[in-house]
Amino acid sequence: MSLAERLARTEPDKLAELRERVQVQLVEVLGPKLYDTTISDRELQEMVHGRLREILDLEPSLISGQEKAQLIRQIGDSVLGLGPLEPFVRDPDITEVAGSTKRAPTSTPGSPTDPG
Repeated sequence: MSLAERLARTEPDKLAELRERVQVQLVEVLGPKLYDTTISDRELQEMVHGRLREILDLEPSLISGQEKAQLIRQIGDSVLGLGPLEPFVRDPDITEVAGSTKRAPTSTPGSPTDPG
């Protein structure tokens, strides 16, 4: 097995571990604030993303700015939105999202995101 293949296999695991660890820390720190109805959606999003940046800045692991931004988006989507479905919900070209299994979401045939 080449070095590139080994790195490709282990790197996502490290990012997944980091994502899980940071998400747990975020929920521990913010706790009930995540469900406070007196905070606007925008304020909550800013609070969550700001805290995520702080937590990631304290992490000893070295990740790129792009990976950091990706983790902030993924954890933010998980905590504030619909997790992996959130990018589909945000996309103005998608009018319907349906899911019934753990498989990755797919688009409706003939829709703008349909690969076929």
